[in-house]
Amino acid sequence: MIEAAATSVEAGNVSQSQRMFSAGLSRLLLRSRSSAILLLAFAVMLTSQCLAKAKTKTGNYDGPAELPRVTVPTAMSDSPTPGSIISVNAADDLQSALHNARCGDVIELQAGATFSGQFMVPAKKCDINHWIVIRTSSPDSALPAVGQRATPCYAGIASLPGRPQYSCTDPQNVMAKVQMTGAGNGPFMFAAGANFYRFIGLEVTRPAVSQHLKILKAARLVSVHAEGTRRVYAVDTRGIELVRQWLNGFWDEALTAFKAAAEREATRERKR
Repeated sequence: MIEAAATSVEAGNVSQSQRMFSAGLSRLLLRSRSSAILLLAFAVMLTSQCLAKAKTKTGNYDGPAELPRVTVPTAMSDSPTPGSIISVNAADDLQSALHNARCGDVIELQAGATFSGQFMVPAKKCDINHWIVIRTSSPDSALPAVGQRATPCYAGIASLPGRPQYSCTDPQNVMAKVQMTGAGNGPFMFAAGANFYRFIGLEVTRPAVSQHLKILKAARLVSVHAEGTRRVYAVDTRGIELVRQWLNGFWDEALTAFKAAAEREATRERKR
């Protein structure tokens, strides 16, 4: 068993000197049981080195992120769409497009547009030959090739503060944004049995600022109204006036208490 272990190590991608040392050590140390245990430990160490070298050579990282460990076929030919193209512009109803799409259709969202809300992806009983693709209207030539990572550069963002730098020589927003603006799940939710959908060139996000705006709205510090698919916020002067009155009262009380404390301290100093 020890000889087999040593042979398996030699079969790995180790240096010639390591193989010679391992063979010599096996002949020297196989005379005792304790020596056999020592040799087995050495074989395990060499095997781990081989595995580490193999992992480095396969290139499992592209910058700071690890690449997928398991993949499925991602060529466009593997998700055929023989149906129609449904164009959805910024002011159109994305949910209606999802509801009306048939298996094999392509739903194209206007590049650069933002679609806000919760969108239910329905079950359509599609199959492997009739996918539904939801994608940006930008052509494939404007997007990263299949198998390449889509960085924020394709959303028009050259860099992210405090994050590792990525390659971006010409930032352009070629994606369509689908975002969740309120609480709950989303922006995409999948109905039971929904499958054979593919998403291409979409920026799917839940802006953290939306949560802050919700709190500000509840406190009557901002107001909101809809303009198409956008939600426009503005300062609510009534709520700001209430905040100003509270701050004035707070500082009046705080300054009065500070004045009283200073006078007491001054009185104690005079009595000393």
